[in-house]
Amino acid sequence: VSGYQLLPSALGAGTAVTPDAGGGAYGSYAALTTGVSSPIYLLGYAISTATLRSRTYVIVNFATGAASEVSIATFRIPIVAADRGDGTSNFAFGDTYWLSPSIYIPASTRIAVRVAQNAAAADTFNVSIMYVNQSEVAHV
Repeated sequence: VSGYQLLPSALGAGTAVTPDAGGGAYGSYAALTTGVSSPIYLLGYAISTATLRSRTYVIVNFATGAASEVSIATFRIPIVAADRGDGTSNFAFGDTYWLSPSIYIPASTRIAVRVAQNAAAADTFNVSIMYVNQSEVAHV
């Protein structure tokens, strides 16, 4: 039994993704994994950045497949800018979001992520997902 797990599984901040530098558009997909070894349930995700500047939202899009990704979930995260005390609203951001219901991902499936934001800047976001193996879920 392995319980809740992370992708990417290596220690670190997550997979780095960058929105379109012009603002209001997605950047390219980045692979969280090239293929899960067994069926899983996507339970949630974490996202962070060190430089958020004056954003009002970030959109996170998860997809499966390679080369021609198919979107499986999209989430809009509202951002409330706050003065850091130095007269700027350039602050770090990080949070975890749990999904209910979870999202089923078949074995050998590539999982990718991309992000968009409303402002013109190519900030880097770090994204990871939390999951559990299907074999560890009791069906009622």
